[in-house]
Amino acid sequence: LCLLTTLGQKDKFDRKVTAFVTSYFEENEPKVTSLVIDFLVAHLAWDEITDGLKKHVNSLIPVSKYISAAALISSFSSCLENAEGTMTETVTDITAAFKKVLKTPYNKIVKKMKTMPEAGKTAKQMRKQAYIVANAALTKRLVQKMINAAKAVSTEASWMCTTDSLNAVMIHL
Repeated sequence: LCLLTTLGQKDKFDRKVTAFVTSYFEENEPKVTSLVIDFLVAHLAWDEITDGLKKHVNSLIPVSKYISAAALISSFSSCLENAEGTMTETVTDITAAFKKVLKTPYNKIVKKMKTMPEAGKTAKQMRKQAYIVANAALTKRLVQKMINAAKAVSTEASWMCTTDSLNAVMIHL
Protein backbone atom coordinates (compact mmCIF):
# COMPACT_ATOMS: atom_id res chain seq x y z
CA LEU A 1 0.00 0.00 0.00
CA CYS A 2 2.85 2.40 0.84
CA LEU A 3 4.40 1.71 -2.56
CA LEU A 4 1.11 2.49 -4.32
CA THR A 5 0.64 5.76 -2.47
CA THR A 6 4.26 6.69 -3.13
CA LEU A 7 3.75 5.96 -6.83
CA GLY A 8 0.54 7.99 -6.75
CA GLN A 9 2.38 10.96 -5.25
CA LYS A 10 5.21 10.54 -7.77
CA ASP A 11 2.79 10.34 -10.70
CA LYS A 12 1.05 13.47 -9.43
CA PHE A 13 4.38 15.30 -9.15
CA ASP A 14 5.51 14.12 -12.59
CA ARG A 15 2.26 15.43 -14.09
CA LYS A 16 2.68 18.77 -12.32
CA VAL A 17 6.27 19.13 -13.55
CA THR A 18 5.13 18.38 -17.10
CA ALA A 19 2.19 20.79 -16.82
CA PHE A 20 3.88 23.68 -14.99
CA VAL A 21 7.58 23.46 -15.77
CA THR A 22 8.73 21.41 -18.74
CA SER A 23 7.99 18.50 -21.01
CA TYR A 24 11.46 18.82 -22.55
CA PHE A 25 12.77 15.59 -21.00
CA GLU A 26 9.87 13.60 -22.49
CA GLU A 27 10.06 9.95 -21.38
CA ASN A 28 13.01 10.78 -19.09
CA GLU A 29 11.02 13.27 -17.01
CA PRO A 30 10.19 10.68 -14.30
CA LYS A 31 13.94 9.99 -14.00
CA VAL A 32 14.56 13.70 -13.43
CA THR A 33 12.01 13.96 -10.63
CA SER A 34 13.21 10.70 -9.05
CA LEU A 35 16.75 12.01 -9.05
CA VAL A 36 15.72 15.27 -7.39
CA ILE A 37 13.64 13.45 -4.78
CA ASP A 38 16.50 11.02 -4.08
CA PHE A 39 18.80 14.00 -3.50
CA LEU A 40 16.25 15.59 -1.15
CA VAL A 41 15.67 12.34 0.76
CA ALA A 42 19.45 12.17 1.24
CA HIS A 43 19.15 15.81 2.42
CA LEU A 44 21.90 16.98 0.10
CA ALA A 45 22.83 20.64 0.12
CA TRP A 46 21.56 22.82 -2.72
CA ASP A 47 24.97 22.88 -4.45
CA GLU A 48 25.22 19.09 -4.23
CA ILE A 49 21.81 18.80 -5.87
CA THR A 50 22.70 21.14 -8.73
CA ASP A 51 26.06 19.39 -9.17
CA GLY A 52 24.28 16.02 -9.22
CA LEU A 53 21.84 17.22 -11.86
CA LYS A 54 24.68 18.60 -13.98
CA LYS A 55 26.45 15.25 -13.68
CA HIS A 56 23.38 13.39 -14.97
CA VAL A 57 22.07 15.91 -17.53
CA ASN A 58 23.42 14.06 -20.57
CA SER A 59 21.61 10.88 -19.57
CA LEU A 60 18.39 12.81 -18.94
CA ILE A 61 18.13 14.62 -22.27
CA PRO A 62 16.27 12.37 -24.72
CA VAL A 63 18.48 11.08 -27.53
CA SER A 64 16.08 12.68 -30.01
CA LYS A 65 17.01 16.10 -28.56
CA TYR A 66 20.82 15.82 -28.41
CA ILE A 67 21.40 17.90 -31.53
CA SER A 68 18.81 20.54 -30.67
CA ALA A 69 20.12 20.71 -27.07
CA ALA A 70 23.67 21.28 -28.32
CA ALA A 71 22.40 23.97 -30.69
CA LEU A 72 20.41 25.58 -27.87
CA ILE A 73 23.47 25.72 -25.60
CA SER A 74 25.63 27.10 -28.41
CA SER A 75 23.04 29.75 -29.28
CA PHE A 76 22.61 30.71 -25.60
CA SER A 77 26.38 31.02 -25.13
CA SER A 78 26.83 33.08 -28.32
CA CYS A 79 23.96 35.37 -27.43
CA LEU A 80 25.42 35.98 -23.97
CA GLU A 81 28.88 36.69 -25.40
CA ASN A 82 27.31 39.29 -27.71
CA ALA A 83 25.57 40.72 -24.64
CA GLU A 84 28.96 40.92 -22.90
CA GLY A 85 28.09 38.16 -20.46
CA THR A 86 28.96 34.52 -20.01
CA MET A 87 26.92 31.39 -19.67
CA THR A 88 28.66 30.55 -16.38
CA GLU A 89 27.83 33.96 -14.88
CA THR A 90 24.25 33.88 -16.07
CA VAL A 91 23.56 30.32 -14.96
CA THR A 92 25.18 31.03 -11.57
CA ASP A 93 22.98 34.12 -11.09
CA ILE A 94 19.81 32.33 -12.17
CA THR A 95 20.58 29.29 -10.02
CA ALA A 96 21.05 31.60 -7.02
CA ALA A 97 17.70 33.24 -7.79
CA PHE A 98 16.00 29.84 -8.03
CA LYS A 99 17.64 28.78 -4.76
CA LYS A 100 16.20 31.83 -3.01
CA VAL A 101 12.68 31.11 -4.26
CA LEU A 102 12.93 27.38 -3.51
CA LYS A 103 14.48 27.84 -0.06
CA THR A 104 11.24 27.35 1.86
CA PRO A 105 10.09 24.11 0.17
CA TYR A 106 13.67 22.81 0.14
CA ASN A 107 14.08 23.46 3.87
CA LYS A 108 10.69 21.94 4.63
CA ILE A 109 11.49 18.72 2.76
CA VAL A 110 15.02 18.39 4.13
CA LYS A 111 13.90 19.09 7.70
CA LYS A 112 11.27 16.37 7.36
CA MET A 113 13.78 13.94 5.82
CA LYS A 114 16.25 14.46 8.67
CA THR A 115 13.68 13.49 11.31
CA MET A 116 12.17 10.47 9.57
CA PRO A 117 14.99 7.92 10.06
CA GLU A 118 14.98 8.66 13.80
CA ALA A 119 11.26 7.88 13.79
CA GLY A 120 11.95 4.52 12.11
CA LYS A 121 10.57 5.52 8.71
CA THR A 122 11.62 3.56 5.64
CA ALA A 123 13.11 4.97 2.47
CA LYS A 124 9.75 4.47 0.71
CA GLN A 125 7.96 6.40 3.44
CA MET A 126 10.53 9.17 3.17
CA ARG A 127 10.11 9.37 -0.60
CA LYS A 128 6.33 9.53 -0.18
CA GLN A 129 6.64 12.44 2.26
CA ALA A 130 9.09 14.23 -0.01
CA TYR A 131 6.63 13.92 -2.90
CA ILE A 132 3.74 15.12 -0.71
CA VAL A 133 5.64 18.27 0.28
CA ALA A 134 6.92 18.80 -3.27
CA ASN A 135 3.39 18.41 -4.68
CA ALA A 136 2.08 21.02 -2.26
CA ALA A 137 4.90 23.41 -3.15
CA LEU A 138 4.87 23.07 -6.94
CA THR A 139 2.34 25.55 -8.25
CA LYS A 140 2.12 27.85 -11.25
CA ARG A 141 2.70 30.71 -8.82
CA LEU A 142 5.97 29.17 -7.59
CA VAL A 143 7.21 28.65 -11.15
CA GLN A 144 6.31 32.25 -12.01
CA LYS A 145 8.17 33.45 -8.91
CA MET A 146 11.23 31.52 -10.12
CA ILE A 147 11.02 33.15 -13.54
CA ASN A 148 10.53 36.60 -12.00
CA ALA A 149 13.52 36.05 -9.69
CA ALA A 150 15.68 34.97 -12.62
CA LYS A 151 14.67 38.06 -14.57
CA ALA A 152 15.42 40.30 -11.59
CA VAL A 153 19.05 39.14 -11.41
CA SER A 154 19.62 39.42 -15.15
CA THR A 155 20.65 42.36 -17.27
CA GLU A 156 18.18 43.21 -20.00
CA ALA A 157 20.51 41.78 -22.64
CA SER A 158 21.24 38.55 -20.76
CA TRP A 159 17.53 38.11 -19.99
CA MET A 160 16.72 38.29 -23.71
CA CYS A 161 19.21 35.46 -24.30
CA THR A 162 17.81 33.53 -21.35
CA THR A 163 14.19 33.84 -22.46
CA ASP A 164 15.04 32.42 -25.87
CA SER A 165 16.49 29.34 -24.15
CA LEU A 166 13.73 29.09 -21.54
CA ASN A 167 11.07 29.33 -24.23
CA ALA A 168 12.63 26.30 -25.91
CA VAL A 169 12.45 24.11 -22.81
CA MET A 170 9.76 25.47 -20.47
CA ILE A 171 6.00 25.48 -20.46
CA HIS A 172 4.70 28.98 -21.13
CA LEU A 173 2.70 30.30 -18.20
